[in-house]
Amino acid sequence: MKNRVWSIGDGRDCHYYSDERGRIIGEIGKIGTNLMKYYATVFPNNLDSLSLGAYISHVYAMEAVERYWLVQDGTLLESD
Repeated sequence: MKNRVWSIGDGRDCHYYSDERGRIIGEIGKIGTNLMKYYATVFPNNLDSLSLGAYISHVYAMEAVERYWLVQDGTLLESD
């Protein structure tokens, strides 16, 4: 399993990064001033970003980012 960790920001944004290289590979944050809507985004490479959608809480948004990378690593089968 790859070593990835969350960097908790100012309460608005959190970054998921590779502990080996320090490259940000995902992020979550609040959408606008809405207190109950969060976005999740991953960065598959240095040039592209992929939106994973909007979530009702930061916990679900974080899980979506982690799940994306587990599927990419082949350690989790993709399903709904």
